[in-house]
Amino acid sequence: MKKLILTAAAVALLPAMPAMAAGAAATAAAVAKTAVTKAATNAARAAATRAVSRATGTAVTTPAATAPAATAPAVIKPAVAATTTVPAAAAKPLFSVSDSTIGALLDNPAAKAVLEKYVPAMVGNPQIDMARSMTLPQIQGMAGGLLNDETLAKIATDLAGIK
Repeated sequence: MKKLILTAAAVALLPAMPAMAAGAAATAAAVAKTAVTKAATNAARAAATRAVSRATGTAVTTPAATAPAATAPAVIKPAVAATTTVPAAAAKPLFSVSDSTIGALLDNPAAKAVLEKYVPAMVGNPQIDMARSMTLPQIQGMAGGLLNDETLAKIATDLAGIK
């Protein structure tokens, strides 16, 4: 008795097998229908040619009929997902108040200049290095009133202009 050994990839495909078989059957049916249609068209063309030859008394030739597609094995191609083109989103600012860490802002000269413009005491504070991994809103409560909502909005506007 032989054992059937399935790879992990084959096991992963097992749930999709019925749908794949249905797709293959539909494709085979479509190929067969096309072959029958071509055969019927070729037969009709030959009959019309014979009728014209009999009616006119002249020999009318037509190109050789093509073999029906049903005699060739059907080639079933896997379905390919349709691709869609998505318009490019508006360019995201390089820095933002809510997403950029204080360390990233201090490491960029343009962003650091924005911070120095609005909160120079914070930038010059020797403890600022402890907050390098935090964002401005995260330290807002610890900044002793230096970072109110209005100041954060101004900083956000200036940071958005950095390219």
